[in-house]
Amino acid sequence: MKRRLFALALALLLAVSLPVSALARDWYIDDGDITISATENGQTVKQGDKDAVEDAAPVIKQNEQNNSSTATDKTITIDAEKDATANVTLGGVNIDASSRGNNTAGIRTTGDGNVTIELDGNNSVKSAADAAGLQKNNSGNLTIKDDNTTAGNLEASGGRGSAGIGGGNNQRADNITITGGTIIAKGGGDGGSAYADGGGAGIGGGHYGGGSNITITGGDITAIGGGTGSNDYKYGGAGIGSGGNGGGGTKITISGGKVTANGGYAGAGIGGGYNSSGNNITISDGEVEATGGYLGAGIGGGNGSSGGGRAHDINISGGTVTANGGGGGAGIGGGNFASADNIAISGGEVTANGGDYAAGIGGGAQRSGSSIQISDGTVTAHGGREGAGIGGGYASNGRDIKISGGEVKATGGEYAAGIGGGHDGNGSDIKLSGGEITAKGGTGGAGIGGGRSGTGSDITISGDAQVKSQGGTSNDYTGAGAGIGNGGTQVKNEANKKVPVDGDEVEPDTSGLTENGRLEYYAPGADMENDAPKKVIENKPEASAPSGASAPVYSVTDKDGNAVSYTAAREGSVLTIRVDAAYARLTLTADEAQALTAQSVEKVVFVTTGATSAFRPADLTAYASEAPFVLTHDGETVTFTAGETDLASLLLQA
Repeated sequence: MKRRLFALALALLLAVSLPVSALARDWYIDDGDITISATENGQTVKQGDKDAVEDAAPVIKQNEQNNSSTATDKTITIDAEKDATANVTLGGVNIDASSRGNNTAGIRTTGDGNVTIELDGNNSVKSAADAAGLQKNNSGNLTIKDDNTTAGNLEASGGRGSAGIGGGNNQRADNITITGGTIIAKGGGDGGSAYADGGGAGIGGGHYGGGSNITITGGDITAIGGGTGSNDYKYGGAGIGSGGNGGGGTKITISGGKVTANGGYAGAGIGGGYNSSGNNITISDGEVEATGGYLGAGIGGGNGSSGGGRAHDINISGGTVTANGGGGGAGIGGGNFASADNIAISGGEVTANGGDYAAGIGGGAQRSGSSIQISDGTVTAHGGREGAGIGGGYASNGRDIKISGGEVKATGGEYAAGIGGGHDGNGSDIKLSGGEITAKGGTGGAGIGGGRSGTGSDITISGDAQVKSQGGTSNDYTGAGAGIGNGGTQVKNEANKKVPVDGDEVEPDTSGLTENGRLEYYAPGADMENDAPKKVIENKPEASAPSGASAPVYSVTDKDGNAVSYTAAREGSVLTIRVDAAYARLTLTADEAQALTAQSVEKVVFVTTGATSAFRPADLTAYASEAPFVLTHDGETVTFTAGETDLASLLLQA
């Protein structure tokens, strides 16, 4: 009996003396500053001068929840030791710490561990000068989520030179993940002060601070870079990425959600702030709209007038993506005075609109666009004034452009190519091997090749590519651009008067076209949807009809009668058949000659590596031979027969 009483007494003593595992409880920010501390042994909450108490999942609210206009200047600090994770729920707070002195953040994370913030209800936080709205100072991950049934949102506004979510003035921010919630993050500018401290990113680094490892998988996110006032116009931050002069926004990944990102002055929507690069940007899903501030790219670099702003390693594989460059900035690519390379699109629905003097996809104003690859997806690229649809900005080249699949429409701005160079820029090393591609030059620009006064070279059309190309129209300042080749230009005539001169066509390499491949040239100004092409090139492995025919009307064979590959190009009433061989035989019957005549083909030109010859199909119809007509090239030797009859007299001067 005594032993039982002793045991009972001991149990009661232990129950009183041992710590009790704390359940989640509500904390009211109005009652004082709150500090959450997480270690490997657990988590505590301390408010004001009160002792810390254990709470593994605190919910921070406001006494005046129903009065959203009432703000408190009290702050939240979340500290996590290494290998620990702090967990906090914002359950409806309205914090305005802007009056508490410089570098006072409404919410601040610290330590070497991870921080997870759950959003419930309406939350707003505004910080003082030099501090981010939600300032990330912990070296681990910051995760913002909305997993509970209660819908949560957060509006975070940074103070002078600071991010909405991320780094304070002169601070970078790394390792930020957003998985849900409705979030508005506004970077701070210089506040109209004389300091011209510039802007922080909406999400990412503060002024002079980079932003990296930023991941968005869900939610409705709006990120606005700071730097739009009268004094900070040169130094804006990105919507998502780095602050002004921040070095760069890198390793930015979007795989879901709805994301709207607007750069501050000279900052990209997603990527670099002023004088900062945008690189390692990956979009695989979601609905994304990115708009650069003036001089910034939609997705890519900020203004690069001081040597920054380059864009590289941008990969889009899915989602709906709209990228609008500010004046001088590409839709996807470099900011003003900044180049772009290693841009890959392999899926999704992508629309890229360049700002003035910048490419839709490629270089910013006066900078090149190179190493651009499109393998799938629906891609619409519009160059800004004097910028290529895909390629170079004003006075710059587009090179190493490869399209192997997808549906691609590229339209150059005034004086720029659809695919290739901007105004005064060249287009080279352009390889189109698959997909449905429409390239349209602006006034004086080639469809594929050079902008006004620029050249096109090393252009290959192969595989199953279905290509439509149209040079831009002429005006008093320039001649028309080639379908494929050079842009138009202007020269002085004998009377020393400037006259427009059309750009020269450059013959692309079409030898690799398959029987499903096709190249169509359209006259400048023609309706590419409704008008017939002026010239068609196909490469058929066996007998086939030229454009518009419903049945084969000739065959092209070797010495043994085997079908060989050839190109058939129709330009007006002239059909040109080319064979890349010294020996080739063109055969057609009287009925087939009549079919060509019915298609308004007035002249057929047969070209091999050793000879060129020509005839009129109408002459063959009139001859009415029962034997097929055979035009043979054997090196430089040309024969034309019908059975044993020599028809050399019917050959024309090619």
